Amino acid sequence: MVLLGVATFVLGCIILFPARIAIGWFAPPGVQFSGVSGTLWNGQAMHGVAADIYLNNTTWSFKPLALLTGKASLDFSTQTTAGRINGNVAAGITGAITLSDFTGRLSLSAIHPALAQNGVEGSVDVQMETVVLKDGFPTDAAGIVLLNSLTTRAFGNESLGSYRATISSSDDGIIAQVEDTAGPVDLTGNASLTSDRLYLFTGLVGETASTPPIIRQNLRFLGSADENGQREFRFEGSL
Repeated sequence: MVLLGVATFVLGCIILFPARIAIGWFAPPGVQFSGVSGTLWNGQAMHGVAADIYLNNTTWSFKPLALLTGKASLDFSTQTTAGRINGNVAAGITGAITLSDFTGRLSLSAIHPALAQNGVEGSVDVQMETVVLKDGFPTDAAGIVLLNSLTTRAFGNESLGSYRATISSSDDGIIAQVEDTAGPVDLTGNASLTSDRLYLFTGLVGETASTPPIIRQNLRFLGSADENGQREFRFEGSL
């Protein structure tokens, strides 16, 4: 009976372990929360910051069975300045972080200051099955990203349409097949991101009957169109 009582007491302490203490003990560098309540297993935080991203109204539910596989895992939901995101995050002994069932709708102009400064507007729907981060950099990914109602000051705030990127992993890194889903241009392309942080986006873009004059004019900077009215484009660089 004594052993049972001790075991019950220890189990109760673990189950009811305060979230504010757990955050102080276990939060990795660069992650801070305030207004924390609840327990280690089911908690919430009013405010926070992670990787220089401000968070609000964050909630989580710890998955203890994942510990049997050598990972710490929890379901989460949080509000960023760009929009709300939900998913599961797991961290293993190797230091890699895996996001799964990662979904959300984000405002393009709020994702990065450079986008807002260049007058880029629109929204992004993220529907990722998995994203693996090593040292904060994505090394594997699978899922779909939808770019909706894109506009930019460079094109006179004319709608550039909506696009779909189907993302997967290869031996060389992360790749994506990109196509337009609605809008004033006909576009198909392929993008890649290698482990040494090099990106490449190539494809074909053509005019349609609804292409505005300012977009037609800018497309001519890509060179002459082929027999199908398509022009090649290529963007590359490093992150």
